[in-house]
Amino acid sequence: MLNQAQQILLKLPKPIAKAAKALFTYPRYWVCCARARKGYQAHGDQYSHPVLFVAGMPKSGTTWVEQMLSSFSGYEAILIPEATFSELKTGEGHCFEMPKTALSRFRRKLVLTKMHVPGTENNGQILRDASVPCLILHRDLRDVSISHYYYVRNTPWHGDYNALENATVEEGIEYFIRNRLGEFIQWIDGWERWRDPNASIVVRYEDLLKDTSHNMKQILSLFGLSVDDEQLESIVAAYDFKSLRAKNSATGFFRKGTSGDWQNHYTPELQELFKRFSGDYLIRYGYELNLDW
Repeated sequence: MLNQAQQILLKLPKPIAKAAKALFTYPRYWVCCARARKGYQAHGDQYSHPVLFVAGMPKSGTTWVEQMLSSFSGYEAILIPEATFSELKTGEGHCFEMPKTALSRFRRKLVLTKMHVPGTENNGQILRDASVPCLILHRDLRDVSISHYYYVRNTPWHGDYNALENATVEEGIEYFIRNRLGEFIQWIDGWERWRDPNASIVVRYEDLLKDTSHNMKQILSLFGLSVDDEQLESIVAAYDFKSLRAKNSATGFFRKGTSGDWQNHYTPELQELFKRFSGDYLIRYGYELNLDW
């Protein structure tokens, strides 16, 4: 689980935490690959897609979905080392361009990989070349701005940590709007442009939260995974947000998970600033009917 590794890293000073994360990247990757290989040997004939790919905007439910998909026997969650080292170098995970071998290296393995990679021609083509289906997750960026603030303050190797370490919530939101909002909108627009519509679906976090079972049915169908209604309800119940928050309470990774929390934090000035920097984003993606919010 995320909990154990995160707890250890968060107890370390920032430079040491980054070094420790880098030091264990390859050993952890090799262990996970060995497990994925064994998983394929034991269960590979059960699945039509040995590699499952989740491209999620940061703080948009990717880890939640990963936990639910992990219920299927044999699949091993793997993050390629290049993604980890890119995040440590740049402080970001949503700007990473995958290497050409990112997915082809997983032959004869059962792999569940989730990354915050952007929708670019390169990343879209890698998925097509590997015939790997892709789930794309995104979330109302007003709520993301708040989750980003709390996550960064608890993640000393994040690129925005120094800027937000001593910031108030309102200052954190303003920082996000001025420095991150544009590239996060570009992240969503990029996947709309470069994804393969025949091998991908886009799910909004809000819809997943509102009707988890219905949306998980769509996700499982994309990945060729089959369960009956009773099994699905069991998976959803086992990994509901309250359970995940309790299991990871020491890390703070799963904080609220609600929709619309931005209304508790956005002042009229922040609302106007968001509108100025976001253009018609909220309307295009169905979050608002107009700019009168």
